[in-house]
Amino acid sequence: MRTKNLFIEAFVIGVLLLSGVQGVSAVSVSDISKQLICSCGCGMVVNDCYCDLAKEWRTRIEGMLSEGLSRSEIISVFVDEYGDGVLATPAKSGLELVIWLAPVAVSVVGTVVIYRYAKNKAPIPTREIGYPIRERTVEKPEIDSSEPDVEDDYEELFYEEYRKYKKKE
Repeated sequence: MRTKNLFIEAFVIGVLLLSGVQGVSAVSVSDISKQLICSCGCGMVVNDCYCDLAKEWRTRIEGMLSEGLSRSEIISVFVDEYGDGVLATPAKSGLELVIWLAPVAVSVVGTVVIYRYAKNKAPIPTREIGYPIRERTVEKPEIDSSEPDVEDDYEELFYEEYRKYKKKE
């Protein structure tokens, strides 16, 4: 009983410490600029873009951080000014959430449909399972002996090899 209580206490303390660590993390210009797409038309993240606009945005972000704005407040300023297209990853709410979840939902529904279709297909009859495969008997066709032909030699070689193969089995 005592060990169970110790385990629960350790778990609760661990969760509290981990949640506290996330709140203490320092926000840098690089962290925020990695979440914004430059609007110069290059399609790069502001952190990686080298144009004058990206340099201006990084300076602006640095100023906002020195004023004491949080990461979400700075990003919302850019979204209000330039629209949702400035976000490197779209927000996961509303229509964007549907766009994120649609492939997963289609995959699940498709899997269920295929499973039910395959389950309803006719099963393999059990009476055929376990029976040996019937071998066909190969008979040598009649050969017209009036004309000697090259094909006759090949046929003879074929049947000799076939007989050797059958003996090995």
